[in-house]
Amino acid sequence: MTTIGIIGCGWLGLPLAKALIKEEFTVYGSTTSDSTYTTLTESNIHPCKLLIDDKHRITCSDPDIFSSDIIIITLPFKRSFSEPQDYVLQLKALLSTIEERNRCHSVLFTSSTSIYPLNNGIVTEDTPIEPKNPRQQALLDVEQYLLSLSSIDTCILRCGGMYGNDRHIGNFLSGKKVKGNGQEPVNLIHLYDLIGIITLIVKRPIKNSIYNLVSTDHPSKSDLYHFHCIKNGISPPTFTDTSCASFKIVSNHKILQSYSYSLKYPTPLAVYS
Repeated sequence: MTTIGIIGCGWLGLPLAKALIKEEFTVYGSTTSDSTYTTLTESNIHPCKLLIDDKHRITCSDPDIFSSDIIIITLPFKRSFSEPQDYVLQLKALLSTIEERNRCHSVLFTSSTSIYPLNNGIVTEDTPIEPKNPRQQALLDVEQYLLSLSSIDTCILRCGGMYGNDRHIGNFLSGKKVKGNGQEPVNLIHLYDLIGIITLIVKRPIKNSIYNLVSTDHPSKSDLYHFHCIKNGISPPTFTDTSCASFKIVSNHKILQSYSYSLKYPTPLAVYS
């Protein structure tokens, strides 16, 4: 039976782990939280406490997670990093530990569409990336390092802004004055579609690849927040900048075609759970 290790059982990783258990995979999950550790145990997920200190040393209560056939890394880039390259060093430390076990066949890494330039047009997985800020550089460094590993096949998932579950779009900016142009298109993805796509990927042989995970529809920020705020009976935000905004529209054509996936939420302008 295929074993899956999920490093980072947070907002995405925990419901993903539960979904994969239902698909009869054996799932290991890591957390830094005692309460989540208990939840993992109660959900028939093999739990482990995994910590990475400021010198990028790893402490793990159950190293068997690193011997999983497929490892899914959902650790996000944190704005709290004093140096963005700390993120790169953390991921390299994890990958070094995984390679040392010499059992993992494939790694899925949840990257971000923030890696793309604001080109005022459509971006695809083939769009050239020239980092303009430290976060973009860190994400690109991690992706390139993963794809350079000769012993492990890597799938990079460039995820748009995530919503669903307890992340209600209307609550993000309700009643606020927002510096920015409300006509910028958004690039979002619902939690259920993230889980659905990742589940399909782990059921097939994984090859080195990059996919964008976003909804098909890209409404403006103004339309998006107005829709969800009015639906929830709360005040929509006011966008104060009327100047021409820089933007990007992320294409999801490759993932939908490659896996014949039908989005549950093709537009974020919908009532969702």
